[in-house]
Amino acid sequence: MRRRNRGSFRRRKIDYKKFLISLIIIISAIIAITIGINSAINIASKPEEEQKEQKEVIPEDIVINLVATGDVMCHTTNFNSAYDTKTKSYDFTPVFANVAKYITKADIAISNLETTFAGADRGYTGYPTFNSPSELGQALKNIGIDVVSTANNHSLDKGYTGVVSTLDKLDEIGIEHVGTARSEEEQKDILIKNVNGIRIAFLSFTYGTNGIPVQAGKEFSVNLLEKELILEQLKLAKAENVDIICVSMHWGVEYAQKQNSEQEKWADFLFENGVDIIIRKSCSCSRTNGKKNYTIRRWNRKRSICYIRIRKFHFRADI
Repeated sequence: MRRRNRGSFRRRKIDYKKFLISLIIIISAIIAITIGINSAINIASKPEEEQKEQKEVIPEDIVINLVATGDVMCHTTNFNSAYDTKTKSYDFTPVFANVAKYITKADIAISNLETTFAGADRGYTGYPTFNSPSELGQALKNIGIDVVSTANNHSLDKGYTGVVSTLDKLDEIGIEHVGTARSEEEQKDILIKNVNGIRIAFLSFTYGTNGIPVQAGKEFSVNLLEKELILEQLKLAKAENVDIICVSMHWGVEYAQKQNSEQEKWADFLFENGVDIIIRKSCSCSRTNGKKNYTIRRWNRKRSICYIRIRKFHFRADI
């Protein structure tokens, strides 16, 4: 009988060394393929991201037409000329007829109200302590004045009550105001106007009040030219994330044709502390405009800043 060959039925022994090497090669290949695919995806997506960056639209420059007028005063001759005996009322509209077209076209128009609206019961007066018919304010509103600075040397011509009645009347007319206040809260409430998408803060200060003392406890009633107050007001304005800070300054020597060194020091102080535009008043004569270059930390770049010098707007002193 033939014997079976048992050796042919034995299982082959596994070579674990070769198996391990093969496994490592397979895993390495998988990792290499995965990395290659990811790299290919990243390379393919880069041009698309770069195209997106190139397609970003740079916003166009925003142009604002700001009109600033000089001091609006009202001597006796002014309100006498504006009086209509038929209607027994005042009409100042004809006075501004020739300039109205320039103001109404403005995006924002600011003036300096260098008189008070203390009421007819206190009697209308001219120089040296002014009290004018409130119809003057209405005429300013009619020609497009949006904001008036009320901080000047005639702010207290009729005392604190004159400040209150003037601001009350401006509110009634619809003209916003800056520079004087009825309360400490109002003084700290910074006037901000949104003009064509640009937020502009308006501030106003005066060198003095013609020797008329500020009523005790009412120090908030008029913004005097003091560094501490200016810095406080600028801090409040910046906290509102405004784009531009515009300051009206009632200062200088009357009838002088050129600014003095003291004014230049104040201008430097304002610009260096974040002011963009200075509207300079109280000169009673025409002067040239100017600009300076400063590094503004808010924008971290050089910026051309302007200061505007203007003369009287409504003024007649031939009594």
